[in-house]
Amino acid sequence: MPVIVALLVVEPYVLSHDVINRHDRFNYIPPPLGGERALEGHWTDPPLATARLIKIDAAQRGFGWIVPNDGLVTRVFPPASGTVEQVSANVGQSVAKEAALISMRAQQKPGTSAGSFPSPAEIVVSAPVAGTVTEIDVAAGDAVKAGPKATPAVLVADLASVWLAGEIDPDLARRVRPDDTVEVRSSALPDKSFKGRVLEVAPVDRERGRVAFRVVIENPDGALKPNMLATFDVPGGAEALVIPQSAVLFENDSGRVFVMERESDAPGASKKLVARSIRIGRYGDGWVEVADGLKPGEEVEATDAVFIDRAARGY
Repeated sequence: MPVIVALLVVEPYVLSHDVINRHDRFNYIPPPLGGERALEGHWTDPPLATARLIKIDAAQRGFGWIVPNDGLVTRVFPPASGTVEQVSANVGQSVAKEAALISMRAQQKPGTSAGSFPSPAEIVVSAPVAGTVTEIDVAAGDAVKAGPKATPAVLVADLASVWLAGEIDPDLARRVRPDDTVEVRSSALPDKSFKGRVLEVAPVDRERGRVAFRVVIENPDGALKPNMLATFDVPGGAEALVIPQSAVLFENDSGRVFVMERESDAPGASKKLVARSIRIGRYGDGWVEVADGLKPGEEVEATDAVFIDRAARGY
């Protein structure tokens, strides 16, 4: 009976350690020899993989809306407080300089006469520049106010240059940089394409998990109109720094790897594995992109990061 009990207690321990110790490249460190000792000297000859740059062939597409280039928008304010009598323009209409936009009746201040404005105190608000009316924020009968806190009554834009604005996935945002050139298309203009330049890629909105972007597009013939749905394509062939997925301990959108560090390049120089956090990018067939945390040419433990992590933690 004592022999049977001993076998039941000892055999699983012996078998489990025998299986693990059959790894022909490094030795398992059973507890209590974990912690820093697990990464110093005992794990100096693990199977390694080199962080390398590869070409990502698949193109990716982002969606957005055509909006006026804010630098080419003229905001037209009411020149006096009063009441709108007539709106003479429509959204989307091309207007010449000095074209009538709205007519309004000015509010007379105490002590002034109707003669202060053209009789009977009527004002015609005209376009200060030629362009396209992109927004009208007043209607007949609305009361408007002039002054520092006034809001624009009409927006007139030069559509020779427009923006493509929207939100994209963080994975795509990692491939786009300011001043990159992208190809823009709109379903409303299936036979045309436009060259765009990336103006801005904002930080990730953590609550929504999206990234705001803006692309500027030259539009000399005015073919692209505000509120058109459009796409932009990021060409394939971009380089990405990748390592095997088996080398990564995944922790939500980040991860940890064990990097081989050497004191020098001299033969026989001491070396050890050091844990390091990385930021995860895209995934592929057995590989994962490292967006931050590694450099090309660095070596990571390739297949047994979980075992090493457990040993380092002492269990």
